Amino acid sequence: MKTAIDRYRQEHKLTLRALAAKTGITSLGTLFRHCRGESLSAEMALRYHKTLGIPLSDLRPDLWPPEEEESHEAYRPEGGEA
Repeated sequence: MKTAIDRYRQEHKLTLRALAAKTGITSLGTLFRHCRGESLSAEMALRYHKTLGIPLSDLRPDLWPPEEEESHEAYRPEGGEA
C-alpha cells in the first residue's frame, strides 16, 4: 500500500533528492522510510503538510482522524481515487 507521501512523489515525478529539496529534509534515508510508511512523527507529518499540502489525516490518521467534510479533500493522485 502506497503512502500519501509516495503517491505525491510519484504523481509529481519527483526523485527522493527532488522531494528532499522541496521539503528541506536532508536525509534521503528518512525520506525513504517516510515513503514506505515507517516512523513518521507528528512533527514530520506537519512538515509534509505545510510543504506539500498533503492533509494531516492522510499522513497520520491516528493523530488527525479524517472528518466527513474533509473526506472530499483527501489527497488523491490525478484522475485517481483515495
